[in-house]
Amino acid sequence: MSNRREPVVPESHHGTPIEASEAFLETAAAWYKTWIMPHLRIVIGIVIAILLGVALAKSIKARHSEHQGQAFAALATAEDAESLLAVAGKFGDTPAGPRAQLEAARTLYDDGKYEQAVTKFELARKVSAAVGLDTASSLGEAYALEAAGKNDIAEKRFADLAQRAPGNAIVVDCWLGAGRAAKNQGKLAEAEKFYLRAKEMLGDDRFAQQRVDGAMGALKAARYATRPAPVTADTDDDSAPAAVDSAPAAVVAPAE
Repeated sequence: MSNRREPVVPESHHGTPIEASEAFLETAAAWYKTWIMPHLRIVIGIVIAILLGVALAKSIKARHSEHQGQAFAALATAEDAESLLAVAGKFGDTPAGPRAQLEAARTLYDDGKYEQAVTKFELARKVSAAVGLDTASSLGEAYALEAAGKNDIAEKRFADLAQRAPGNAIVVDCWLGAGRAAKNQGKLAEAEKFYLRAKEMLGDDRFAQQRVDGAMGALKAARYATRPAPVTADTDDDSAPAAVDSAPAAVVAPAE
C-alpha cells in the first residue's frame, strides 16, 4: 500500500471552465452595458473627429507641398527683376518668396540700379532669415550701398556683418568692404584697421591674400597722393626736374 498522497486541486470558484467562461462573458456584457453604451455616441464622435483631423492635416500638407512646387516653378521661369518681384509677392509664404526677393535685388544691382537694389536687399534681409539667406542679403545690401555712394552706411553694414558672418571668406570680404568704404570717405587710418582685420582672417587662402595685398597697395597709393608736394629750392636752371606729383607705378594697385 502506497503512502503517496495525491495533489489537492483547488475547486474553481465558478465550477467548470465552461461556467467560468460564461461568468466572464456576463461580466463583460454588464460592463459594456453600464460604461460603454451610455457614452457610445460620444466615443464615436471623438473617433470621427480624430479621423477628420488626420485627413485635414494630410490635405493641408498636400496643398502646402503643391503650393511650394508652384512657387519654385515660378521662380525657375522668372527672368527679370519685375517677374522675380511678382514671385516674391505671390509666394512670400514659401521659401521661394525670400529667394525671389534676393534674386530681384541682385538683378537690379547687376543692372546698375543701385538705389532700388538697396531697397530690395533690405526687404530680402528682413524675410530671409528663416530660409538661411540673411547673410547673403545683408552682404548684397552693403555692396549696393557702396555702389550707390552711401559709403558711411556701407561701412557700418560691412563692419557689422563681419562680426557675425559665418566662414572666414565672408568675414574677409566684409572687412575689405568696410575698408573700401572708409577709404572712399578719406578715412585712411580707419581703412587700414579694417584691412588688417581682414589680414588676420586669411588662413591659407591665396586669392584672399592677393585681395588684401591689393587693398593695402591701393591705400598706400591714396596716402601718397594726399602728401603735400615737396618744396624745391629756387634755381635759375630751367632744366631742373619737376617735382613728382603722382604715385610711382610700383605702388599703384587696383582699387579694392
